[in-house]
Amino acid sequence: MKLFIDVSPAFESRSAENPPAHAELILGLALGLRECLDVFDRVYCHHAGRLYPERFIEWTARNFEGGEHRRKLSAGLVQTGLLDKAIAKYEDEPLVGLSIAPQAKAHPFDFNVQILHDIAPLLAPNLAPSHGDQGTGERDQVRNRRITLARSLDRAALIVCPSEAVWRDHERLFAQDHSAPAIIARPGCLGPDFAQAQARWGSEEHAGKGERGAPYIVIAPGGPLGNLEVLSAAMQRFGTAFEGAHFHLFLTDGPAPEALQSRHVTASPLSDIETLRGALYRSRGLILPQLRDATGRWVLEATRLGQPVLVAATGAGAELADLSGSVLFDPQDPVSLAQAFIEFSALPRSPSDRIALAKRAASGPSYRSFAQSIRHSIQQVVAGTLSPTDPRGHFEALAHSSL
Repeated sequence: MKLFIDVSPAFESRSAENPPAHAELILGLALGLRECLDVFDRVYCHHAGRLYPERFIEWTARNFEGGEHRRKLSAGLVQTGLLDKAIAKYEDEPLVGLSIAPQAKAHPFDFNVQILHDIAPLLAPNLAPSHGDQGTGERDQVRNRRITLARSLDRAALIVCPSEAVWRDHERLFAQDHSAPAIIARPGCLGPDFAQAQARWGSEEHAGKGERGAPYIVIAPGGPLGNLEVLSAAMQRFGTAFEGAHFHLFLTDGPAPEALQSRHVTASPLSDIETLRGALYRSRGLILPQLRDATGRWVLEATRLGQPVLVAATGAGAELADLSGSVLFDPQDPVSLAQAFIEFSALPRSPSDRIALAKRAASGPSYRSFAQSIRHSIQQVVAGTLSPTDPRGHFEALAHSSL
């Protein structure tokens, strides 16, 4: 059995040097399957976009430790730029196709699995008022993306949601339009753990373990989904709660609000993941104000580094609160955010506290468990035994199984 992954959507209009989060998701899934399963004896990665496959492999090699990972993936690399030729080349071999939505298109694989990443942008018109022609254009774009995703899901035999938040959005937008079962399988992250970070960036004595001058890291996209206006409002209305604190904002997309630009707040685009990880390791913790979080990836990244997290109570990050000990807040209420920040800033940050938190993260979701859940579900779909009931129960059963 061969696994064929179309990585083109994951790198669409982005740099191969620093692919977006959903590119890491599909890479982690590929290697998770390759590491823990013998049912797939080769992984083929196809790239039909503007970037060269060699750049894709170079990035993969930098982000997965050990040369064996690179050999396993590059051995099955499809060099052609045309998907139909790539499929024809291996048409005599059974294929399982994995694609990312909403960018993904339907492909004629023997078994098509659609991985829903963050579909929150499809809800954007419902999250903020539109203004003038720009708002109308944005609504048209969102409507077209919804149509593309709906057509793609029509061809899927299995739909994978990386969190309950994505599953709820999927149920709201598409569940009535197709019969494919949906499951929840949580991915992990590829960031270093606390010990690896110490070796890379120094001991905890130099890692912002509690010094007031160390910044808090904020990660968010621009626009309404980033919810930075609520963070700005909380800082302006409840200045004493944030007195003496410094913040560095990593923007995943778009500009920072002008109201956030001050001597206590610096900002930069998220253009290098290692720079972010180093800054996060040396910080006083992570703040995630955005309304929708698809995978909880940043919560896992921070917790593996022994860093506490202040996160909105409406996304995948909040679903990991039991694991990470995160402080939650109502993302639409500046009062809630200010009160939560007071609690968050008072959390203990000694080396032993950070080590204990990092150990808790080790028991959390991983790409290996993510891949196992998908493989198990594929087997159930083929056998006709996958229950159409609430997938949250399906995920909990998998999480406590011996897979």
